[in-house]
Amino acid sequence: MMVTISLIADVFLNECKFDIWIVQTIGSSNSARFKFVKDLSPHRHITYQQLDYDDGVIKRNEHFIDYVGKLRESKIDLFISFNKLAYIDFFTIKELEKSGARIILAPDGAAAYATISWFTPRWSFLVSYNTHRFLWKNGLRKLYFYWPTLVYGGMKEIQELWAQFPESIDQRADKVVRKIDVLKSDMSRQLAGNYFGYKQNEFGDDLIFYANQPFRDERINEFEIDLLKKLRARFPTKQIVVKLHPTTYPEQERRFNELDKVLTVKTTIPAELIIAYLSGAIVLSFWSTSMLVKNDRCRFYWLFPMLAEAGIKLRRMTIRNPSQHISLVNSIDQIS
Repeated sequence: MMVTISLIADVFLNECKFDIWIVQTIGSSNSARFKFVKDLSPHRHITYQQLDYDDGVIKRNEHFIDYVGKLRESKIDLFISFNKLAYIDFFTIKELEKSGARIILAPDGAAAYATISWFTPRWSFLVSYNTHRFLWKNGLRKLYFYWPTLVYGGMKEIQELWAQFPESIDQRADKVVRKIDVLKSDMSRQLAGNYFGYKQNEFGDDLIFYANQPFRDERINEFEIDLLKKLRARFPTKQIVVKLHPTTYPEQERRFNELDKVLTVKTTIPAELIIAYLSGAIVLSFWSTSMLVKNDRCRFYWLFPMLAEAGIKLRRMTIRNPSQHISLVNSIDQIS
C-alpha cells in the first residue's frame, strides 16, 4: 500500500489523466493492522476499497465475488500487481490481459532481487491446484493453464517489472524493467503520511533506528537482544528506537521492553515511512526490506553477516543486497 501511494504521488497524480482504483486485500477486517483512519483526500480520482480476502482460506468469498463483478464492468488500461501468486492477482492478470490492459509487477520488498534455493514440482502443482479450487468455489469455472514458478515476473502476461534497483533484478523473466523510487519525493512522503497518519519525524535526529523482524530461530532472537545491548554500550549517548514488526512474537517484544534505554515502538506505520523522515540516523536490521527505501540523510547497515560470524546459518535463503546505500557488516565495530 505504501509503494502504491508513492507511485500515485510520483506517476499518477494528474486527476485529468488518470482514474485510479486501489484494491487492498487485508486478510481480515478484524486485523488491528488495518484499524486506522485512512486519508487519501483531496485526490478525487482515487477510489479506495479494502477487500476482506485471505489466500489461506479456500471458500466462497462474497467480497471477492463483488470485486469480480466490478472488475468485469470496468475499462482498465493498466493493472499493477504486487503478488502474482495470490489468487486474486492471478485471476485479475488473466482477465485484464485478454482485454488489452498493460500488466505490471511492482516491487514487494526484496522479492525481485532474492535468490530462493528451494523449488519443487509439488509446490507448483499445489499452488495451481489451490488457485483453481478457490476460483471454482467462487463460481469461476474456467480453467487457466498455470504452472507457477518462483521466477520474478515469470507469468507470460506480465509485460513490465518496476523496481527500485533494476540493475539487481532477477532477469530470468526477460521483461521490460523500469526504475522507480519509493518515498523519495516530498509529495510521496506527504501522501503516504496522510494515509498512515505520520507526517513528521517523531523521534528526533542522530539516533539508532533498528527495524525488527520476526524470527522462528531462537538463536537469532537471543542474538538480536545481545546485539542491542552491545549497541547501547558502543553508542551510550544515542537514543535507540526499535520498530517492531507487526508479527513479532510477544516473548521477544517483552525482551525488548526490558532493555535499558531502548524505546520500543509498536505501530501500524510502516518502518519505511519512519525511515524516510529520519535525519542523521544509523538505520539497522538483519536484512529487513524496509531499508530498501533510500534516505541520503542516514547511514544504513544490514547485519546478517554477523549471524554467519556467530555460526548461525540461514536455511533455504540467500540474501542479496541490491542497493548501493546499504552496507553489510561483519561486526559491530564497522558501524559508525
